[in-house]
Amino acid sequence: MVEEKKDFISLQHMTVMYFKQKNGDISDPMVMKHWRQDWQYEDAVINTYDGRRTWVKNIISPEQIKGKWSQAVYQVDDTPRYQGYGEWTHYPNFSSWAGNETWRPLPRREHSIRDDYDVMIGTNIQTITPNGWVHEQNNKKVVLAENKKVLAKEIGIARYERIKDFDWQAGIEYWEKTNPFWREVRSAINQKLDNAQSFKMKSQVGIEPLWSKLFMMADSYDVGDEKTTKMIQNLIEEYSL
Repeated sequence: MVEEKKDFISLQHMTVMYFKQKNGDISDPMVMKHWRQDWQYEDAVINTYDGRRTWVKNIISPEQIKGKWSQAVYQVDDTPRYQGYGEWTHYPNFSSWAGNETWRPLPRREHSIRDDYDVMIGTNIQTITPNGWVHEQNNKKVVLAENKKVLAKEIGIARYERIKDFDWQAGIEYWEKTNPFWREVRSAINQKLDNAQSFKMKSQVGIEPLWSKLFMMADSYDVGDEKTTKMIQNLIEEYSL
């Protein structure tokens, strides 16, 4: 939990992995800061993906957003991925949120190995379970240049479950150490999003993507280091278009 208020919740996903070696030994933990999701009640400003690494600010009318929650999903470097809004449905033993159709960039699992489509257009459903939640996706892989030709359809189910007897300590320690750094990153990116009608990012500068540079900076960050704060701002500016 990054932040929690009456009308706003921010959740940071952290991955803690152990690898079994050829000799049977278990490796030291490997920690990866993963994606983030922010939930906002009756959020009137939605940053929607417009293709070609561009996000556009849209104002939602009070009638459309009344009683609804937006979900904004951010990539590992805290740059935006997609944002939509929808309504929670509650029953005595069942709670589920269904979002509107949203555009999003190619997922990381694909953009590094294929370029035959431009945008993923899909819908999300989040359903609460007794020990976690289930994320359902119904996606279309679309070629924009060919009048929105649908290349393929993808249906995905991701389960998030609380598990017992797993050592999360490495992830906890990483977040305690780097949380101030990532707060600065979020602030720099939010300034860009809030102060412009559109936001566009370069995929990389030279041969290095933004997330790689930020991850290295996070490892050496000291709280209150004004020099690093300025470096973060300059780096976001360098990767923006």
